[in-house]
Amino acid sequence: MKIIYIIKTLPATDTKGTRIKITEAESQLSWAIPYNYKFNNSKDVALDYLENERGRKADFYHTIGNETIIIFK
Repeated sequence: MKIIYIIKTLPATDTKGTRIKITEAESQLSWAIPYNYKFNNSKDVALDYLENERGRKADFYHTIGNETIIIFK
């Protein structure tokens, strides 16, 4: 079974810094994680987070505009 995540960058507000929104495509469950500035972009932040949480490498990812789609098998 493939798990698909949609990644978006949430801009900083007056009270919160830049965040990454991760949405699981099938269930529409989403959560936000803090932007980690040691990475160059939100895709890399999300890949690092998901790989550490899921314990596996992404099979495919593609960026379209300000969204990135990441697929795990």
